[in-house]
Amino acid sequence: MKTVAIDQTIYQGAELYALQNNISVQSIIEQGIILFLNKAQSPVKRIPHASYKEALDFVSTLSAKGGQQVPSDEDGSDARTEKYLL
Repeated sequence: MKTVAIDQTIYQGAELYALQNNISVQSIIEQGIILFLNKAQSPVKRIPHASYKEALDFVSTLSAKGGQQVPSDEDGSDARTEKYLL
């Protein structure tokens, strides 16, 4: 087993949490490290800001059939009704 030095304030907080939840301080520290490693190994991929802005600019140029702009609250149900029922 390896030894790790932890700041006294952090240890006291972990100790209080352990007492309240009936678990060991060692278990708290181990679970915290496991959570950290899982998060560090699978980072969330983010869209670069410039690409996201370009995509939004492109979407704002799209228009509906006939050259009219698509209303922001349009759900497309009318278009589906026309296509499949008429």
